[in-house]
Amino acid sequence: MSSDTQKLSVKEKIGYSLGDLAANLVFQTLVTYLAFFYTDIYGLEANHASAIILSVGLVAAFGFNPIIGAIADRTTSKWGESLDHGFYGQQYHLELWHF
Repeated sequence: MSSDTQKLSVKEKIGYSLGDLAANLVFQTLVTYLAFFYTDIYGLEANHASAIILSVGLVAAFGFNPIIGAIADRTTSKWGESLDHGFYGQQYHLELWHF
């Protein structure tokens, strides 16, 4: 790893911030709906619903994400390191939602 550092321009900072904002708006909308579904539709108590959401998030953060990161780090293709995983993962999810 080189020790050269480059400053990001204001345009790059704003672009990254807007992309992060869009991703987090979608994520927070889904988590909020999941909490609503668990409590009002499925009938769980709020503390049980929050425990489920917390435990699944912790399993994903400390169990699943490092495994996927290790796989992505070891992958090389003509499209880059993780582009093929993202593409095939999206195709897999589209197929699951379509049928």
